[in-house]
Order: sequence, then C-alpha cells, then structure tokens
Amino acid sequence: MWVMLTAKIPTEVSPPKMSIFWAIPWPDSKISKEQELEFSGKKEGKIVYDSEIAKKDFYGEDPKKATIYDFWGKEPNFMGAMRIHYKNNDLRIFPHEFSELSLERMKYYVSEEQCYTLVDEEIALIPVAKIKQDPDQKQIYDSALLDGCNTNQATLVMLGIDVSEDEIEFPPLGWYRLDHQYAEVFCDEREMTE
Repeated sequence: MWVMLTAKIPTEVSPPKMSIFWAIPWPDSKISKEQELEFSGKKEGKIVYDSEIAKKDFYGEDPKKATIYDFWGKEPNFMGAMRIHYKNNDLRIFPHEFSELSLERMKYYVSEEQCYTLVDEEIALIPVAKIKQDPDQKQIYDSALLDGCNTNQATLVMLGIDVSEDEIEFPPLGWYRLDHQYAEVFCDEREMTE
C-alpha cells in the first residue's frame, strides 16, 4: 500500500515529511503481542487514559490503526507498524507517522496535481540486485528490455508482474518527493531535508 509520511521519522536516515512510500506490514512480534493483549483488555495495569478522546481513539475499530496512550503519552503501535525502504535502509513507521493513500489519492497527487516527483531507488522492499544475479532472472530482464520495456518495466517483468495491466499505474519503484514549492507550505526546513 502507498502511504504518506505525516511526520519526520526520528531515525538517523530520515525521509522528508509528506513524502510517499510503498509500505508493507512490519510488526515486532513480541511487542505486538503485548499490545494486542492490552488492547483486548486481557492485560492489566499498563495503560493510562488522559481523556475520553484517548479512550475512544484507543478503542477504535481497528487495533492496528489505534493510537495507544500510556503514562508518557503516545506509545508506538507495533501492531500497525509498516516498513518502508529509503536510501538502502528499511525503516519501521508507526500509524501516527503515516496516512494510507488510496489509488484515487495517488492519482490526484501524482497525476492530476503533479505536485510529486518520483525518486528512482531500488525497488521498494525487494532486493532486485540479488534477483538479477540469477542467470534465468537476468535473461528475463534483458529480454524485457529488448522487447521495448524501460528499466522499471523490465524489473517488474522479471518479478513476474504483468506491466500491460492498468492497475500497475504506480509500481513500487521508488518513492515520491513533494515538490519544494508545496513542501515549504506544509513543512519547516528540517522536515524537508533528507
């Protein structure tokens, strides 16, 4: 699924706020299990609610999207954590740091408004370089290039994705950066830096 970062991620390698990434689920199994027990009410003592809003948010319909509050404030929700790939690093992002994007929103931001630019990077979350080392996969890739595919399309063909289908409108072949003129409206200088 495509997600938009709604916060600057507190990691050493940190993508700009408002950038769009392909993401896949990446929960931490031990912490997720503990949070699931807390969420279901089967574990006592850890959660402190500051207000009715916090209770409502915590008891939302989907525990993977709920904001979890403890004594110190927000606690990262490992049940809904996702993985993005940025500058050869896999980063874990939490539900309070991103917003899911529908195909319609992607079309609006990228195609209609044209306020985002694709930044080519290693295909999101798939080690393409390792796959290309396989002689059979390399032959498929080279054949796709000879058949008229660009490098992104050839990579998708090598991975077994039919590039002639319309639903591959936004393949996960990088990430999208918000153009500077728009970013400076919504972000401060630190949030825009890579």
